[in-house]
Amino acid sequence: KNDEREVPDIPLRWQRMFVYLSPYKFRLFLALIGLIFSSLLSLVFPAVLQNVVDSVFTEANITLLDNITVALIAVFLFRSLATFLQNYNLSFVGEKIVVDIRKQLYEHLQYLSIGFFTEHRVGELISRISSDVTVMRTVLTGNISTLLQQTLTLIGSVAIMFVLNWRLTMFIIVLMPIIVIIGFIFGTYMRRASTIVQDEIAGATVVAEEVFQNIREV
Repeated sequence: KNDEREVPDIPLRWQRMFVYLSPYKFRLFLALIGLIFSSLLSLVFPAVLQNVVDSVFTEANITLLDNITVALIAVFLFRSLATFLQNYNLSFVGEKIVVDIRKQLYEHLQYLSIGFFTEHRVGELISRISSDVTVMRTVLTGNISTLLQQTLTLIGSVAIMFVLNWRLTMFIIVLMPIIVIIGFIFGTYMRRASTIVQDEIAGATVVAEEVFQNIREV
């Protein structure tokens, strides 16, 4: 219906997008567990490497170096398993979301009027089903995962920095609002650019579809 397609409410759009995640809550929970452990273990690496340097150059303790090396290998293995758990489940959920959205769009298109197909070319609709749905998958899985991972890493890093040198940490925190503002400005530009790119992809798909469909005339 026209009144449903023209609703400009942004929170409503986000709410509708997150609905596609609800059938895969368990997979998302596993991915979240992997993300948390992967982020926390990534913070351990600098501390372990510092102990390696201290044991070699300061204490010259070969036994301590061996123990730290074993610990470093263990941390690396556990982090790799956590990363695999995160990436595998996010990829699974992402592909399922793509299938669900494409099926829903395809079924919805079957019930639209002839006038709709007169106003919208077939190549554009195909592009929306294929390319645009892939962008939604990236937003719902990849981007949100990256946001959570970077947030956890930031919180852990700030906590460690406070322990090491709170004065330097306070100086860095003062600069954070500037970085956030730059990020918002850049993000706004990227959203507009992404919309233009998707429209151009749809236009290119239309040209290719019309050429191949009427190849005898061409």
